[in-house]
Amino acid sequence: MKRRIALLLIGTMALTLAACGDKPASNGSEGTNAESETIKDDTGEDEELESKEDDSQASISIEDIDWKVEEGIIDGERIISFGYTNNTDYTIADVEMKFVQKDDVTPEQRAVFDILKEENSLWTDEDIEKMHILGYNRKVADPGETVGESPCSINGTYTRVKNMEQYDLMRPDTVSIVYIGKDDKLYMMYYDFNTKQYGSSTQGSKELYEWSDSELSSLLPKPEFRIVSVGSDDDDYFFFDAYGVSREEFNAYTQQCAEAGFTNVQFEGNDAYRAINADGYEVSLQYDAIDENASGSVEKSDIQTDNKEMDAESYEKQVEEEKEAYEDQVEKEKEEFLKQLEEEKKAFQ
Repeated sequence: MKRRIALLLIGTMALTLAACGDKPASNGSEGTNAESETIKDDTGEDEELESKEDDSQASISIEDIDWKVEEGIIDGERIISFGYTNNTDYTIADVEMKFVQKDDVTPEQRAVFDILKEENSLWTDEDIEKMHILGYNRKVADPGETVGESPCSINGTYTRVKNMEQYDLMRPDTVSIVYIGKDDKLYMMYYDFNTKQYGSSTQGSKELYEWSDSELSSLLPKPEFRIVSVGSDDDDYFFFDAYGVSREEFNAYTQQCAEAGFTNVQFEGNDAYRAINADGYEVSLQYDAIDENASGSVEKSDIQTDNKEMDAESYEKQVEEEKEAYEDQVEKEKEEFLKQLEEEKKAFQ
């Protein structure tokens, strides 16, 4: 079975941001009220930031994103959470904020990150000196709505920030915001806390809802989710991502897939559903409550069941094999990431 690690919404949009320069920035654990009237276009030249009333670009100010980093709990685990209140006139689909270390952080203060070296010997003092924190929230927020309970991570990886002592060494660096325009399309804007400048994507908008008319995708019910992006549309594999999805909506879609013929259930849980239809095609659905994200795929199944549920021993063996393959993939990506850090470190020497 093909496996996939879900792409971030911003990555899925594949929008390129205009670059901004470097200047000292203000610090803080809550939203900054600084704003500017210039942006950089794709040639690097300054342009006047127009307050537009059309659908192509919203006039969103960073001061209208009342963001906060605070302690929280998810599934009984303490986290450092990034959240915000949307005080704009637009629905926001994604906020991603990068925090870098303050200029006056000392090696002694960085001792709060020693746990990284304890958990993985590949981490070095030089790596920790350059590391950053990523705060993100991919819940869809309508005007006036507050969203939270989204864990901050180290360098945008699976490693979560452990405590506020780690976060307190940081300052906001950049933020990217994906929002829904008045024309019901997705747009991206960008703010640099260093230069206090705004930027926007050089590639314009993206459709809010994507689907395919392929034969393979027609096996699935067309989901009634708010934001849908097609990630793969091949002859033998179809995959989609959806955001702004409640658990009730996910459960309803799972039932729709069963009614569409995917009744030979291989696995069914609170956050996942896998089943095969009479023609041997397998649907796989997953739900992430933190991001309110649903994903689904359909492909020709490699499980030989003769339209009968596999026995428990065979299924447990398959699940274990897939789990091991997934863990190997994650470990490989982690090693590649740390190798890249090492190469960057050598480049600076």
